[in-house]
Amino acid sequence: TINQQLEEEIAIRQQKEEELSVRERQYRAITSFLLKPVDQTEELLQTILRDALQLIKAPEGYIGLYDERKNAFFIHHAIGTTEAYIGVAQSPIGGVRGQVFQTGEVMWVEDYRTYPERLNVAAMERMTTLITGPLRQAGKVVGVLSANWVDNPRCPTQEELDILRQYGNFASVALERSVNQSKITRQNQLLQALSRITNSVVGQLDIETILSEILERASELIGIS
Repeated sequence: TINQQLEEEIAIRQQKEEELSVRERQYRAITSFLLKPVDQTEELLQTILRDALQLIKAPEGYIGLYDERKNAFFIHHAIGTTEAYIGVAQSPIGGVRGQVFQTGEVMWVEDYRTYPERLNVAAMERMTTLITGPLRQAGKVVGVLSANWVDNPRCPTQEELDILRQYGNFASVALERSVNQSKITRQNQLLQALSRITNSVVGQLDIETILSEILERASELIGIS
């Protein structure tokens, strides 16, 4: 009937308005978080992951970063089965995330079980639909934000892809702030060490003593670097 149709349309509209309201509140919360001290970056990344999954109604997901020194990929935060792999070194290539690292674009797979380049990981046995987006530092892809569903494949909407991309951007900003703060801290430590070296040799005329002081203090710089 017409009344039933109107009621359904009103219910759909109300649900959409509620979803938009939730997204707005989450955006505001994350924006506020980005203004907090940089030492809360890990907490912020957890919030970003949780809110992104909630908005697109994905039951599982993770945030992972590439460690250049170890040439390995590590999951830092996770919800669902991938929690078992937090802190475990993984290959930085292969799978959907390998494509994301190469292309720098959001990638998705409708049914990961039939994906030809799937990773042989126990936690991914039931994984079906997968959306993975890049995290960047200085324009370079350094990690991924990934969301996934299990058992029943589905086709992601453009809105869901846009949401994951947006939250990936939030995470990238958080990481960039953390790196910049680390650089500033290191520069300050270097300046302090150089100041101590200068103060220790000022007024000394013995070149051997001066060189000895410089070598001794230089070890502080090596420790900082």
